[in-house]
Amino acid sequence: MQSYGVAMHRVMSAIPSVMPAKSSSNFDWQDGTPEPFVDFEVNYVPHAIPISRACMLVWNCTDIVPGSLVDSGLDIKGRTYAACARAMHAHVKAKLEASQKRAA
Repeated sequence: MQSYGVAMHRVMSAIPSVMPAKSSSNFDWQDGTPEPFVDFEVNYVPHAIPISRACMLVWNCTDIVPGSLVDSGLDIKGRTYAACARAMHAHVKAKLEASQKRAA
């Protein structure tokens, strides 16, 4: 199991705040607007980073997520932060691509 320390714990703690509830569309945003951002602390200073970047930071994290995240309505392939991050990243990428196609 790979250890990520305090910095990765802060990224992982931001993931639940953007995971959609199964019956909610709060993870979807309006076309033409930037993807949602989450706070990521660097040296105790919060920085806003896009969800897709937060996903990349925990891409290989093998820590187990709370069960409520697995029941988010996304196609999550496991019970790890990596599995959630990959499902969220795929959702964000598809949403951005669909938005760009509609704008073109």
